[in-house]
Amino acid sequence: MRRGPMRVVMVHNMIAPYRVPLFNALARDPRIDLRFLFMARTESNRSWRVPEGLDFQHEFMRGLHLSWRSGAATLHVNPGVVPAIHRHDPDAVVLCGYDTVTVHLAAMACAVGRRRQRVYWAESNPVGKPRHEGLRAIPKRWLIRRADCALVPGRMAEEYVRRFASPNLRVEIFPNVVDESLFRLDPQRRAALRRIARQQLGLENMATVLFSGQMIERKGFHDLLMAFEGARFDRPVAMLAVGQGILRPEAERLAGRLGPPKRMVVLPFQQTEELPRFYAAADLLILPSHEDPWPLVVVEAMMARVPTLLSDAVGNSVDLVREGENGWVFPAGDVGALQCALETAVRSDFVALGAKAQSVVASYCALDRCVESFARAVGAA
Repeated sequence: MRRGPMRVVMVHNMIAPYRVPLFNALARDPRIDLRFLFMARTESNRSWRVPEGLDFQHEFMRGLHLSWRSGAATLHVNPGVVPAIHRHDPDAVVLCGYDTVTVHLAAMACAVGRRRQRVYWAESNPVGKPRHEGLRAIPKRWLIRRADCALVPGRMAEEYVRRFASPNLRVEIFPNVVDESLFRLDPQRRAALRRIARQQLGLENMATVLFSGQMIERKGFHDLLMAFEGARFDRPVAMLAVGQGILRPEAERLAGRLGPPKRMVVLPFQQTEELPRFYAAADLLILPSHEDPWPLVVVEAMMARVPTLLSDAVGNSVDLVREGENGWVFPAGDVGALQCALETAVRSDFVALGAKAQSVVASYCALDRCVESFARAVGAA
């Protein structure tokens, strides 16, 4: 019988600020002695500040980092992951993603020496991918067929993992979570933030829809600009666009030619701690992505009592949206459907929808639920 906590190593690409609350919670679990092996401190397409004062054991491995898709993705090669795994001698190894050499090196290291629990953690879903991926399927199948358990955020991700898995693969639901002390807004705190933010942004007496993220084609940002420009509203409506990307100049041009009753405010990328005031200012979050695994912005917005309008290519639309109760879903890439949904949404009772949104996401994305899922996956439960 095993005595003491289970030793677990997680091989992860980098420390994203939104992961810190989860990583801290996992590290506090007395059943688990957890260490993180990070492939890099940051990536070229990320503007986050690297967090400091972390409460979990971690190390940054040396390696080679190659960007492709115009900087939208990074390939990490960290040969040191193999000796690191043998040095720490874990009982379980958690492998994050499939599209980097380091993860495959770590998987091979797990095959040498004593038996270790192997856990695969990924958010990818079938959207935008052919049913038969040919050569691209080989590394995915190689990893997943060797896993004892998979951690996935929701149903679409589970469907994708099972394409490559053996029939008896165990799956645990492991959604993205947020720092509730920052994003969970009660009505009083939301009202206070809202009053100040809307005054500063010039949004008083306007229904406000929010886009927060990369202003790129994959996020459906061009679709959103066309739908907003063409929409006919029976009340003043503003769009608040927060982020960076190649389509930002297009948004700024639209903002320059819009007139009452529509308005557009375009703001640069904001650090995590700045986001709650924008959610408080907003009545509706819009994410019209053509492909999006399980975006955190949806969790943040719903936790802040903001209903959502999502495309059906957004992974967490299936798990979190209750049509007409806390948000809406429309077909990805259909600008006409997005325009109609937007016109319908701005006539809604945002307060009731927001309360339901917060209730649903707080239950599904509860931190203690994620800790238990992780413990079961690594065999510590």
